[in-house]
Order: sequence, then structure tokens, then C-alpha cells
Amino acid sequence: MRIKITLLAVLLFGTVFVTLGQNVVKATGTIEDRFPKLSGNLRSSSVNVNFGPVKKNIIKKDTLRIYNAGKEKLTCKLQLKENPALQIKLQSPEIMPGKESYIAISYDAAKIDHYGFIIERFILETNDSVQPMKPFVITAKIEEYFPLMTAEDSANVQRARIPDTRYDYGTVTTGTVVKKEFKIYNDGKRDLLVREVKSGSSAIVVNLSSKKIAPGDSAMINLEFNTAGREGKDNRSFSIFLNDPAKPETRFELMGTVKKD
Repeated sequence: MRIKITLLAVLLFGTVFVTLGQNVVKATGTIEDRFPKLSGNLRSSSVNVNFGPVKKNIIKKDTLRIYNAGKEKLTCKLQLKENPALQIKLQSPEIMPGKESYIAISYDAAKIDHYGFIIERFILETNDSVQPMKPFVITAKIEEYFPLMTAEDSANVQRARIPDTRYDYGTVTTGTVVKKEFKIYNDGKRDLLVREVKSGSSAIVVNLSSKKIAPGDSAMINLEFNTAGREGKDNRSFSIFLNDPAKPETRFELMGTVKKD
């Protein structure tokens, strides 16, 4: 039974540790198994690093393994936009044929004022005659960090109350600017802060009457949706990120039908 399980693990994962009595033997898969992504003469363990949820109080790290599958030495150089949260380092600027290297990546979310889903891209520029530019993608979901609280702490924090988060504007003609106001209340005992407003649509404009809401006070979220160039059923959304431990993110939905004149 142990042998069958070990063989299955090798088929699924390529690299495992097989226990034989008191000895541990490292079994490795093929180059194609270990570096499944091919870009010209460069193989890599992946072309996408997904950090998943990243709290503001931690630094997440990962490593991309790369391998020179060609017959010539590869010279490598990183191309990336400046981002204080992101650090990317090459183990070596050169990879000899049949040799491997790695790209070390770390993400420090505390160094940027963004929340929610983020996507970053970088290029590994090489002298590969087949495909010199190697694209890679980094994704993460940035979340605020809330330390553990006592019952007393929990009773004295900021608390958001948003009665309405959906708006069906019915049927409008194209070119109409749909407007909607959402209200946000602070039922807590400390200032409620709107960290960021994020929309995936350039047709949506969101303005806040205030990003800081005192205890017992409220603020308006003013939404405008320009339907120019739209037609048919339309569904859009935006999110706000708050310093409320119980409700750090709230998603608003906008829906309706746009028709021609």
C-alpha cells in the first residue's frame, strides 16, 4: 500500500520524499514536470505568482524557478514599474545551458495605500533568439490588518452601517447619466475611515462627502454612471474599503437596461 501511495504521489507532484525504512530518498520529476511553462528557451515553474490575501502587517514571499532549456547562455534583466511594495530579485543575471536559477519576489502591502485585488506585471528581458521578452504576473488581495481585540475593545470600535448597497435604475436611453446616493453611518465609538474606493469600470464615478465619519455621524456616497456607448442589460459594481473590523469591504451593485433612442 505504501508503494502504491508513493507512486501516485510521484505521478501527481513530480518531486516527493520516499521513506524506505530509515532512509529518505529524494525522487525528482522531469524538467518538463518541474518547469512546465515554456517561453522560448526558458522554462519556469509558473508565469503567475498568486499571493492570495495579504494583510498590511506581513510581507509575503515566493520564488519562481527558471531553467535554461536552450544551448546558449541566457542573459537576464528585469523590467518592472516602480512599486514600493514589490521587490523582485534575480539569483543571477546569467543562466548557463541546462542550469536553473530563480526569481525571488516579496510583497509588503504596508508600503502602499491600496486595498482589494491588485495585479502587477514584470518582464524578464533576455537574449533568447526565440522569445527575448518573458512576461510574468503577480496577483494579491490586499486586506487591512486588525489585531485581536478584547470584548471591551470590540465594544468601542468603529462600526459601519450601510442600509442599501444595490440599485436597479430600470430602463434608460443610452447617454443618460444615472445618479444614485448611498448613505453610510458610523454606529461605533471611534472614527470610521474610508480607506479606498475601487471600481473596475471607467464609466462609474464615485465621490464621497467625507472619508472620515465621526461616531454617530454619516456620509454620502455619490455615484454617477455614464451610459454613453452602452446597450442592453448592464451590471456594474464598486467596492469601498473601511477600517471596520466587522465590515472591512462592502460591494455596491448597479444594474439596469440601456436602450437606444
